[in-house]
Amino acid sequence: MKGYFSRFENGDQPMTPIGQIFAQPSLYQVMNTVLTTASPVDVTSLKAELANSPFTRLPRFTSLLHRDPKSGQEHWRRTRVIIEDHVKVIDDCSQIDDVNDYLADLAVSCPLPTNKPLWEIHVLPAHSCTIIIRTHHALADGLSMMSLLQSFGSTKSQPPAENVKRRKPTNAMNDEKKLPIIVWDFFNMIWFTFIYAVELIMRLLVKDDETMLKGGDGVELWPRKLATASFFIEDMKAVKTSVFPNATINDVMLGIVSLGLSLYMHLSSPGVREGTRITAFTMANLRSTSGIPDITDLVTGDSETWWGNKVGFLLHPIRICKPGETDPVQHLKAAQAAMNKKKISKVAHLSHFFLNMARTLFSPKFSAWLFYRAACNTTLLFSNTMGPTREIYMAGNLVTSIKASATGSPQAVTIHAVSYVGKVEMQVLVAKDIVPDPDVLAKCFEEALQNLKKATMHG
Repeated sequence: MKGYFSRFENGDQPMTPIGQIFAQPSLYQVMNTVLTTASPVDVTSLKAELANSPFTRLPRFTSLLHRDPKSGQEHWRRTRVIIEDHVKVIDDCSQIDDVNDYLADLAVSCPLPTNKPLWEIHVLPAHSCTIIIRTHHALADGLSMMSLLQSFGSTKSQPPAENVKRRKPTNAMNDEKKLPIIVWDFFNMIWFTFIYAVELIMRLLVKDDETMLKGGDGVELWPRKLATASFFIEDMKAVKTSVFPNATINDVMLGIVSLGLSLYMHLSSPGVREGTRITAFTMANLRSTSGIPDITDLVTGDSETWWGNKVGFLLHPIRICKPGETDPVQHLKAAQAAMNKKKISKVAHLSHFFLNMARTLFSPKFSAWLFYRAACNTTLLFSNTMGPTREIYMAGNLVTSIKASATGSPQAVTIHAVSYVGKVEMQVLVAKDIVPDPDVLAKCFEEALQNLKKATMHG
């Protein structure tokens, strides 16, 4: 990683475009990653492991966020990391009944201090098998964090994971196609990119229908509640194979969200209008590799695999249907059809380009306003990240589950899903004055997968 470090040897270094947007006060985003271990955490061993991990070597984790007083531009400024300043033992958490309650409080009451690198780790002795890693979103995106976890959560006598596959280049696929198909695919790509680009721009003006789930400007500051839904990947694979062999786990997740929201809205408000449309603001990984890259590849790689926030944004439509009158599989089919069109397009890359262009031509503050405005006009935020496919260890303890959530979004419902060794944990974070019962919503998502599984088995 020497080449990467050399870029930080001569003064301050600028942030990546998306990192600058997340660094704006109006779009303060913190990721909370929760690791549950099989045995209690020894804080001394944890600090020792952190001292020899990427947390003390990666430039962004060893740099302060510095804002130039004249230009207002954000930069990274190298500093010395003192592990004791970043590991917080929360001794007064005995009154906390559930870790999710603690995380919900963090969502609105505990920003990261700016006098040290923007990360910290909370250990909850009363919940002796819980570690919470808090990182500012300007440091990294979800995939970078999973790569980091995989690198410093070393395994016991296990070979390195081989999660990464380079996506097949478009020109390689085109070599296998005939000219008319290539031309047709090209026009489809242009058409869908244009359609979805217009949709993104219009989202600055057009709001979702007002429903019981709708948030908006300022809702990111409202008190939160958090619930967890759990799924087995084998169940998801069984569903996707039965419906569409070429479907993805992400398609199934979106189908679960669509069906689960329909179940919840009709349960909580039986008079909800049939066919109500809401929109999920979704994150898309723009790297050319699938799976989790090795951390060395991320920090020394080319622009296709760089460390940080290489993400774009998509708008995913969700139609609320009355349970019992609509085949559950239709939610999955609609999700896959919508995502297939977006995959054909380049709208995710275009969204990244638009935000970067706005940042360059105007300012990071203006670009953050565009992002925030579009988010305000949607109903929920959805993110699905692939976690390690092998077991990892933290300070010698087996990690039994990984969960993630992010704070600072104006939507009243934010959903973050992470997979880990055969299981998916979905964190459902809500503004409790709008959605007072996220545990019911989480159970609706779990029920949605079971309904999909039953429908595909008997279909």
